Amino acid sequence: MIFCLNIFILKVKITNMLNTNDIITEICKASKNYFPESSFYMAKENFFKYYSSGNNTTKAVNHYKNSNEEINVVKWFDDFWVYLELNVKPINRTNINTSITLSVFQGDSQDNIKYQLFRAEWDTYNDNKIHPQPHWHFYSNSVVDNIALQFVDIVDKEKSDFLSMLSSEKPKCIEINKMHFAMRALWDINPESGHIHKITQETDFINWYKGLLSHIKTQLEFAK
Repeated sequence: MIFCLNIFILKVKITNMLNTNDIITEICKASKNYFPESSFYMAKENFFKYYSSGNNTTKAVNHYKNSNEEINVVKWFDDFWVYLELNVKPINRTNINTSITLSVFQGDSQDNIKYQLFRAEWDTYNDNKIHPQPHWHFYSNSVVDNIALQFVDIVDKEKSDFLSMLSSEKPKCIEINKMHFAMRALWDINPESGHIHKITQETDFINWYKGLLSHIKTQLEFAK
């Protein structure tokens, strides 16, 4: 079963008050204005999972939680690619959690590896008291590790003391991709206001999604 749509990889938990089909439809409409280099639709893998696809895709590895899954990412602009996954999980007879995760990758079309730069998520777990919502995950460690692996293939094994140094330094670095960086905290109003925002209606997410894409594109163009 296929739904027209286009995206990155985000994550949102939504109760039964929100209509998942309406969210998919609105994301599809919005995405037509943001992705000029590929068609986009949402494919349904099973009852719980939907994922983005299109007519201009390439392989990438999605580092998500504790898994490394091979996926197809959709062309966005320049050498940037995106992947969106929508998970709908009923928690009881009256509530459904919808989780949306959006990731940005970088790499030329002919590259075997597309580097995962970051992902944006929004979860509204009822029992969440720690992780800010919405939030960012950054993958600087993953990029450095991939560069080191490529370096191994170039440097003479007898002259690779530098690689040993890299290996000894790596344990000193925390895995930054596990950290949840707040996207919409209220600390400027009151340090005790917190950093967890729940979605109460479909338009909350759709408006956030549109603003997110515009903001990310502007920043990627600036960084290049």
